[in-house]
Amino acid sequence: MSGRKDLKKQNMQFILQKSKFKLRRLLRKVEKNVVMNEPSKDIHYWLEKSYYDCIPYFPPVKLDICLTTACNTKCAYCWQQEKKGSLLTFDAVSKVIDAMRAIKPPKKLSLTGGEPTIWPDFERLVNYASNSGIKNILLCTNGRRLVDLNFANKIVALGVTDINISVDTLNPEKFKMLRGYDFSEFEKIVHNCILLKKKYRGLSVALCSVMSKLVTPEDLLAVRNLSNKYKFGYFMQTFDKTDYVEVNNTFMLTKEERDTYNKKLDWLDGKLHDTVSRDINPLIEDGKIKCYKGITTVKLSSDGSIAFCWNSQTIGNILHDPFIDIWTSARARETRKYIRDKKCSCDFDCDIFESLELLDL
Repeated sequence: MSGRKDLKKQNMQFILQKSKFKLRRLLRKVEKNVVMNEPSKDIHYWLEKSYYDCIPYFPPVKLDICLTTACNTKCAYCWQQEKKGSLLTFDAVSKVIDAMRAIKPPKKLSLTGGEPTIWPDFERLVNYASNSGIKNILLCTNGRRLVDLNFANKIVALGVTDINISVDTLNPEKFKMLRGYDFSEFEKIVHNCILLKKKYRGLSVALCSVMSKLVTPEDLLAVRNLSNKYKFGYFMQTFDKTDYVEVNNTFMLTKEERDTYNKKLDWLDGKLHDTVSRDINPLIEDGKIKCYKGITTVKLSSDGSIAFCWNSQTIGNILHDPFIDIWTSARARETRKYIRDKKCSCDFDCDIFESLELLDL
């Protein structure tokens, strides 16, 4: 009996391994013959087929890495209150990039944390990613290391193309309470970013805010106006529930408070307005919009785990298994089915639309 079980297990392992080899060949064939040489409608066809079959018929276009949970400040509402650091090494992360670029480099790499700039191999990774063919590298940062203009110049020269800086208010006292450092330091960061934009014409800088109980619409408007003044971008999202009850009680808006805030946000427009003012995530509203994150996006956490979004279940860990095996695994396919069948109920400000834009759809 035990022999039969072993034989059955061996047969199943052989089938799965054969499937992975087929999928690798299919990914390369589709990328070479369809995505690169055919019109965009064919990309849409393969995206839809990937969505319904729960198999990635082309490589992901976006790689988001939380390099570390360690930080050089202490934001009051951080969703990572325990600063555990990182298990990621340069070698581990570079192998993921190598596996992806073997088919085609992702169109965008986002580096976040914690504070990504204090990860030991941050500069080396930016340089490696840029030399690997990744054209867009986004740094999400509290900005503190940008006070050093030499460091700021160096990371842009190495390949950083976009910088998002966290700021919720221009009130010095409130700023320090929320972000944990002096407002005068933030003013130096803004000054250096102005210099960077003058030197590197293609560089994008954006100020990013979080709407919460302690941040008024007037605070947000002031930040948006500062962004406009220096031709920075502006992004805002609502405070998202954390694992910490005290933090949630302090910062999370009730529906009534949120409705009151939204009436004062009439200066917002476009996609940003739609994102902030919605009641529920549009990806699950009436089932009209599909979530393609299981096809387009890789989220790599500081503990090595891989997921499709920061709120989804993990599908594997690069510290234990090669990336391609994780991405093509039965567990990944089951998670894609879970998403396809709309069993998710997240209300996070999802970047799925950005991923679709990277596909030129």
